[in-house]
Amino acid sequence: MGLGLVGVGGFGRFCLQAYSKLPGLRLIAVCDSNQERLQSVAKEFGIRPYDDYEAMLADPDVDIVAINTPPSSHGPMA
Repeated sequence: MGLGLVGVGGFGRFCLQAYSKLPGLRLIAVCDSNQERLQSVAKEFGIRPYDDYEAMLADPDVDIVAINTPPSSHGPMA
């Protein structure tokens, strides 16, 4: 299964480290509005960067999405 993660702040990066150790799960993409942070994390984990949530959802390799944004955005994103 391919994972896309939204929100690559401190907790997002922590989750990516944990997810990278799960068998059968591939890190595919990250999404964030902060370009500097987005590019840094994408490069660190060797995954695709997206600054648009809808574009990441359209990636055919993304099967699962983890939402690591502030709680108030979880409902609308889900």
